Amino acid sequence: MLRRLLIYLCLGWLLLITGCWDGLRLEQRNIVIAMGIDPGPDGLYKFTFTNPVLEAAEVAPERVQRITTIASSIGEALDNLNKVSDRRASVGQLRTILFNEEVVRQRGIKRFIDDINANPLFPPITNLVVVQGNCQQLLNSQFKDKSRIAFYINGVILNATQRHDIKKSELLLLNSQLMDPLAIVMLPYITYGREEVKVAGQAVIKSNRMITTINTFQSGLSQIITGRAREFVFTVHQGPQNSITLRVLRNKTEKKWHWQDDVPVFDIKNHLSLDIISAYNQQRVTDEQSLLRAENEVAAFLSKEYRRLTALSQEKNLDIYQLGKLLRQSLGREMDPRWWEETYPRARITIQPTVHIRRVGRTI
Repeated sequence: MLRRLLIYLCLGWLLLITGCWDGLRLEQRNIVIAMGIDPGPDGLYKFTFTNPVLEAAEVAPERVQRITTIASSIGEALDNLNKVSDRRASVGQLRTILFNEEVVRQRGIKRFIDDINANPLFPPITNLVVVQGNCQQLLNSQFKDKSRIAFYINGVILNATQRHDIKKSELLLLNSQLMDPLAIVMLPYITYGREEVKVAGQAVIKSNRMITTINTFQSGLSQIITGRAREFVFTVHQGPQNSITLRVLRNKTEKKWHWQDDVPVFDIKNHLSLDIISAYNQQRVTDEQSLLRAENEVAAFLSKEYRRLTALSQEKNLDIYQLGKLLRQSLGREMDPRWWEETYPRARITIQPTVHIRRVGRTI
């Protein structure tokens, strides 16, 4: 009798387990793969979502759906998306979040990062990108791969990352970086036309808001100093018919500092081993003397560009070389970030690159 009762209880329990009954099939979901955030009316935001259309092409010829809604937060926008569609929004495959440049300059991005971190359904690896222009217009653009726009943009960013034109920002670290008074955040800065999207550089964000942009070459220069520029490719222009394209093989940076007249003085020595990869230079660099001349030309070019980049960073008060961290290692955690905020524009920074060209005429 007891055994029969246990069997009935087990069978009854199995009936209570829903299994996949309350699940949603793919065609019942809006699988969001990209989201654009533009300024909206009355302090709100305009959110544009894109998702692939899973129905057969004869039923739905347009292979991507775009829905735009006005909301105050990502969560509210997703709620609106669920109200206007008979399919449930799913963000587990989200690949790209686009921010209109005006939003990042005027209002900042921390509120959106907080929304993302608070929602466990968002994937931990998502590209955050600042757009020069309107995100909704970008997502509606007629690209060759428009039905997979998020993957297309991700491919553009991935290529720039592999070339080390830009750093890859990790979403998981971004929130802590935004709160760190000694840190700056650099996100990919993209432009678009009728037929293409390209990475134009990086948007430099400090304490939540975008301060300025730097181009891909300047981004590479900053990464050389911070030690993350292996395989970085750049071109030195010496005239209309005279250019050298090089790839970084190795870079070693030595940073020293001392006090002078109550301001820190930084002496940065950067040792670069390079390949010349432009085929034209096989004819020009043929002996030790011409090789030495090429090395001196490249070193002089880099010195000039570092002076320009340093002047920009001090004018905007952006510690792109992470010198504040170097000071903190020496002075300890008691170093007041407000003091560094006042001091960095007055600091004396000298960057001396030395160049050693190892191979000539290599291909990428």
